[in-house]
Amino acid sequence: MNSKTIELFGGYTAEEITEKPFINFIHPDDRSRVVNNYIKRISGEYAETRYPFRAVVFGGVVKWVEVNSVLTEWNGKPATMNFYTDITEQKRVEDELKKSELFASATLDALSTNIAILNEKGVIIAVNRAWREFALNNSMDISSSCEGVNYLGVCDSSEGSNSDEAEQASAGIREIISGNQREFSLEYPCHSPEEKRWFNMLVTVVAHENITKRKLVEAELRSLSYVVEQSPVSIVLTDITGTIQYVNPAAEKTTGYSRDELLGNNPRVLKSDYIKGDEYRVLWETITSGKYWKGEFHNIRKDGTMYWESATISPIFDEDGMIEQFAAVKEDITERKKAEEKIQNLLTEKELILQEVHHRIKNNMNTIKGLLYLQAIEMRDTAAAGALHEACKYCIPYGDYC
Repeated sequence: MNSKTIELFGGYTAEEITEKPFINFIHPDDRSRVVNNYIKRISGEYAETRYPFRAVVFGGVVKWVEVNSVLTEWNGKPATMNFYTDITEQKRVEDELKKSELFASATLDALSTNIAILNEKGVIIAVNRAWREFALNNSMDISSSCEGVNYLGVCDSSEGSNSDEAEQASAGIREIISGNQREFSLEYPCHSPEEKRWFNMLVTVVAHENITKRKLVEAELRSLSYVVEQSPVSIVLTDITGTIQYVNPAAEKTTGYSRDELLGNNPRVLKSDYIKGDEYRVLWETITSGKYWKGEFHNIRKDGTMYWESATISPIFDEDGMIEQFAAVKEDITERKKAEEKIQNLLTEKELILQEVHHRIKNNMNTIKGLLYLQAIEMRDTAAAGALHEACKYCIPYGDYC
């Protein structure tokens, strides 16, 4: 847990946060979503990688948090490495934007002028009530005159007595969209069977893009980038063919290769002969099926030295649920492997010593039993001979046990 996470839960110490079940910090209405995603990810099933939820922090304050979760391993078991971003301000801005949009829509609907808003391609993205009512009152198909319709296409395909005006309208709108004009107006007839009517078309442009969300996303990406860059474990991203697209500094340090040497390459550049081809085949089949894989690699560094890595490789899905990348989180466990090998050697030596002790004690007990038996045969004293024979009986099970 880094300082940013502690700051997010403002008021709690790191010990207080880790002592409590994390579910206590999740808003009751969001707990099922968070828990279900966690269970699915740990089980190797597809789950949301990034999503928002409400966190209840110190003093009962509710904050909006976006979590970006990556599957990894902790103490030999599946775990998740989570990056949390405070998006409370972003949510507030989004709510304000929604209110602003509702206000703008209500304002447009209050106007008696027929208004349609077009995007840069000439497609209608919004109309007011007057425009919609005009379409209905003139027996026009709403689906072909309101949102989603390419107004320029309607003008271009116009035929009959008003085709000249439609052509002028199309040309004028295109001039506005291209930025060559700031305003365009056109008077044109639009007669109905009941009356003669004329309208004035006024076209203008409003270029006002809200970039708040983009700025917040950029700030989040900077935070995530810092965490990944400073991570002590290797993090590698590849495309769906296995070509390396990103490595963090820890991966450079572990492999001995620079970032430029690794980018565009395949992780098999690190492959040693200790790993069987079948193991790589199982790995690839697992992650391409949408599940995560965990295991160990015995790889070779640029300088030729061998090293061990504990790795968890997970697929990253796009918005449509299709795999677009693979993320590998790898920890150098070379020293741990050396320690395990040393312990195993000591246990083997201990076993050999115990076997030798067992063998010698058993032989010695058998020798003692034999000597007692011979001594008993030579004894003339019946009582003494009986005692020696009795002693032999006690030597047999002990000797066999040893």
